[in-house]
Amino acid sequence: MAVPPFPVEQRFPSEIAGEKLTTYIDWMFLTFVITLVGCPAISLPCGLTQKGLPVGIQLIGRPHGDAELLGVALLVEQALGFARRLPLEM
Repeated sequence: MAVPPFPVEQRFPSEIAGEKLTTYIDWMFLTFVITLVGCPAISLPCGLTQKGLPVGIQLIGRPHGDAELLGVALLVEQALGFARRLPLEM
């Protein structure tokens, strides 16, 4: 997503970086386009916002590159070390 987590009561973000969004689809356009072209994708936790909300990074593979993508995702997950920091204590 192009935005950090937002309140559950909010249906969808109204703007991103000052650009007004008019429909529900506008804010998640970048994510579903990848699916339409047949590329595998995976999201990994990679950090937290200043308010302590989770942020992820989306990795995208080439068409039919699922196994390769999972291997890369494992390497990224290990490099980030985020898995060792869970569960979060609040």
